[in-house]
Amino acid sequence: VDGLLERVRRTPNIKLFTNASVSSVSGSMGQFRVKVAVGDQAPQELDFTVGAVMVATGFDPYRPEQGEYGAGSPAVMPIGDFVKLVESGNGELVHQGRKVRSVGFIYCVGMRQTKGKNKYCSRVCCGAAIQASLSMHRRYPGVQAYHFYRDIRTYGKQEVMYADSSRAGDVYFMFTEKEPPVVEAGEQGAVIRVKDLLTKKKELEVPVDLVVLVTGMVPQADSAQVAGAFKIPVGSDGFFNEIHPKLRPVETVINGVFLGGSCQGPKNITETLASSLAAAAKIN
Repeated sequence: VDGLLERVRRTPNIKLFTNASVSSVSGSMGQFRVKVAVGDQAPQELDFTVGAVMVATGFDPYRPEQGEYGAGSPAVMPIGDFVKLVESGNGELVHQGRKVRSVGFIYCVGMRQTKGKNKYCSRVCCGAAIQASLSMHRRYPGVQAYHFYRDIRTYGKQEVMYADSSRAGDVYFMFTEKEPPVVEAGEQGAVIRVKDLLTKKKELEVPVDLVVLVTGMVPQADSAQVAGAFKIPVGSDGFFNEIHPKLRPVETVINGVFLGGSCQGPKNITETLASSLAAAAKIN
């Protein structure tokens, strides 16, 4: 990513503005007038006239509420923080001065809620969790992984990772939304209690050193502001809507405004690149 960012900075016909937000938008295709506020303190307002716009504002990771599956405890962390922990270690997997010998991944945290706000499946979380587990095994052999899931959705070539995970000795437990795992977390680790569907709802207790909450993608906090500025329709999930998911997958109802990446909904990196390249091709 750092190398790509440097290439962007060096490209003569690309102007990059950080800490920037759109203040207002007027005009139409070929003659959009976009005002942008740049800077955190005493922001400077810049005025641009552009022919087309690609919206690629991305997503926010779901943030578990305090106490949700033990969130807030030293022994519990979201998947994003765990990936950083795995990549930053050297020789031993250590968290807050304690050696980690076992990890429990709890899937669908904040997603697929029948009664909650996020009723959709985030799609990429299962693959992210299994990839993180495999990365952990490569860097720190001997660490045991337990996966607590509602459904495993490793579509496409991600199924290969699922098979590799099983061969690596990962253990999988299946639960229902009505009977989710219960996490009792303390300073030295946690115990995960689950009614496992794979053993006919046998009640099991699994002690682990670290609990990883596999969270999904939610719309950016400022997505409503961006949608209002560019008059982009928003779906029931809060993400931006294209005209048609198959026939016009990157176009919006506003001519000249295109969508790229996970601002449309949860996508992995391959899908994000495909939609962004498609939007760029439409503009060019």
